[in-house]
Amino acid sequence: MELKQEADIRQYIETWLKQQGISFEREVVCGNGVRADLVTPDMVIEIKKYLNRGAMYQAHGQGVAYQKLLTATPTGLENRAD
Repeated sequence: MELKQEADIRQYIETWLKQQGISFEREVVCGNGVRADLVTPDMVIEIKKYLNRGAMYQAHGQGVAYQKLLTATPTGLENRAD
């Protein structure tokens, strides 16, 4: 399987999550126009086409932003603005 685009990588991850019985939402708006690629009941998955230093810093920064915008509840992650 060749994963050329972020959409291919996302589809691969979604298929795996489904096989594991893990529910998820795609392109979750976290606030201020920020969108998380995939959100499961207990994690946020940010998908990157290339893995290099810049992408790692960007993903980390996005994770920090998501942490501030989402809150964990007994039923999963929810937008703090709701």
